[in-house]
Amino acid sequence: MSKIIVARARHEFEQIVSEAVGVPWGELRFDLSEASAEERGRVRITYVNAPDGPRWEDDRGYSVDRRLVTEAAARTVSVRSERFHPLTGEVAPLPPTWPDTLPSWMLADVPQGWCDLVRALAEWIEEIGLPEGDRIELREKWGGLGTRAPVHHGAVHESAAAMEVVSTAVCEICGAPGRLRKDMLGGVKTTCEEHVQ
Repeated sequence: MSKIIVARARHEFEQIVSEAVGVPWGELRFDLSEASAEERGRVRITYVNAPDGPRWEDDRGYSVDRRLVTEAAARTVSVRSERFHPLTGEVAPLPPTWPDTLPSWMLADVPQGWCDLVRALAEWIEEIGLPEGDRIELREKWGGLGTRAPVHHGAVHESAAAMEVVSTAVCEICGAPGRLRKDMLGGVKTTCEEHVQ
């Protein structure tokens, strides 16, 4: 695998984790081991000493652990790396039929830029195991990913919640690292510098 692809994956992972966990990269207290190539043409990012503690708590007291957010970011960048050009590192566009590749239990009505994030979530949930007959619904909500996942299955619910946090650090238009921003009409979107409106 090209050093350009590995370097790009590492850089995107650093940007997404920094934004998603709410701590500047230089202040994060964990080590990123060298990203390595997987057999599927993906970059696998491994890390040790990921930051712990909640990223945020809502008014009901529900929080998402930073370690899960870090794992969600690593999985998202790994899926995205399949589309990196080996010589330039540029990201190839997705075919418009990408939603057809999702499992039948996942319903996704999300912006195209989150396709890698959604694909990573589908793979993660398949690893965990979703009970027969359960469904996951995904949509854009307040500039981030909104999920409806079965609360009775804690690990599925937690992985979906971690991806919701990561979505606020991934451009909904192109999938590059981004951040949550207010638009000119008072709404919110997650965009990269290139797609700020």
